[in-house]
Amino acid sequence: PPPPAPAPTGDLDAAWDEALSRVSPKLRSILQPAAPQRIERGAVIIGFPTANQFQKSQADREQNRQELAAALGASLGTDVRVVLETVADDGTPPPAPAPVAEEAPDDPHTREEEFVRNLVETLDATEEEFA
Repeated sequence: PPPPAPAPTGDLDAAWDEALSRVSPKLRSILQPAAPQRIERGAVIIGFPTANQFQKSQADREQNRQELAAALGASLGTDVRVVLETVADDGTPPPAPAPVAEEAPDDPHTREEEFVRNLVETLDATEEEFA
């Protein structure tokens, strides 16, 4: 048989609201900035904005994840796991880190020149050669 289709997010949003009413007030306040993203292979993916990593780390404690999973499972009518992820503050997944541009080979001489140049600029210093 084909795998069950993921629940539409409308159902997930309703289940999320219902689950929040079932969890402890403390956990509800931790989850306040979060939003359900999707259901994937029996897991409800919950997104936390990048600005709310403290709440994400609190929610990621074992007992909080279990409490939320039980509440969501009751709301959805099926056992689920909870997976937490970070999303950009506008709700989209965060962009992949940009590749680091390699401007110059990483040799100590180049780093030293850059360090001296930064010192000269920062301190309004002049470079003198010592014989």
